Amino acid sequence: MYLEEQRRRALSLLANLIIWVFEAVSFGVIWFGEYHNPLFFRGNYVVIGLYAVFLFLITKSFNGYKLSYMRVLDLCLSHGLAIVIGGAVAYIFICMVSRDYMNVLPVIIMVIIQIVFETLWVILIQHIYMLFFPPRKLIVIYGIYPPENFLLKINARRDRYQICEVLNYQQGMEKIQQDVLDFEGVVLYDLPSEDRNNILKYCFKHSIRTYVIPKITDIIMKGSDDMHLVDTPVFLSRNIGLQADQRFFKRACLVRGLGELPAIQDIFVKHAQAAIDKLNK
Repeated sequence: MYLEEQRRRALSLLANLIIWVFEAVSFGVIWFGEYHNPLFFRGNYVVIGLYAVFLFLITKSFNGYKLSYMRVLDLCLSHGLAIVIGGAVAYIFICMVSRDYMNVLPVIIMVIIQIVFETLWVILIQHIYMLFFPPRKLIVIYGIYPPENFLLKINARRDRYQICEVLNYQQGMEKIQQDVLDFEGVVLYDLPSEDRNNILKYCFKHSIRTYVIPKITDIIMKGSDDMHLVDTPVFLSRNIGLQADQRFFKRACLVRGLGELPAIQDIFVKHAQAAIDKLNK
């Protein structure tokens, strides 16, 4: 299991590295071919490095490097959006350095070439990934409510996950501990907190991948702020609703929408009156 995880990670890192290097090299080509300043000397490579770092950070923020988790379309959109933003920022930087408006055509050509390359590369890597790494065999452990809707959603990603068993937590911890060892991952769906924590600790102890469907409290905790009291970590959940600026924009949108309410009400009353007249006849 450990070696397979390392191979998966190595393939993802290699694929992402090739995309990133291609993007940096393509920018270097147009920079030296169209825009570079001879006075910069080694500073030219600093400019290329800044572009590469910026594009890496923005692609990572869009989850463009999660090859083994996201769909092909989502990955292509993430990379495409990052490339377009990176190209726009690069052109603004070029104009600032040159102190004049420069020809934008090389940047547009670079962006198109990068998008075409990353699309073809992502499709190829996803096929290679599916070829060498079959879908993970999972067991779903659920609580009071059956997980039919969730199973429909996860079955839409049969290229990544294969549900082999569905087990109710009421069958006992002994049965659960015995069954989870036979699978590559465990899905915890709508379980009581105590039982979920016990199963999660057991899976952590035996290095079993775990997918947890969050509860409302989990979502609240995830949005909390991190604090430290000496050596004790503390999660701060303010629980005060919208901030002042958010309330202002909400009220502004509401006031703007009120202008359309009379017209909507007139239409509703008109149709209601027509329906009543029809029934009276």
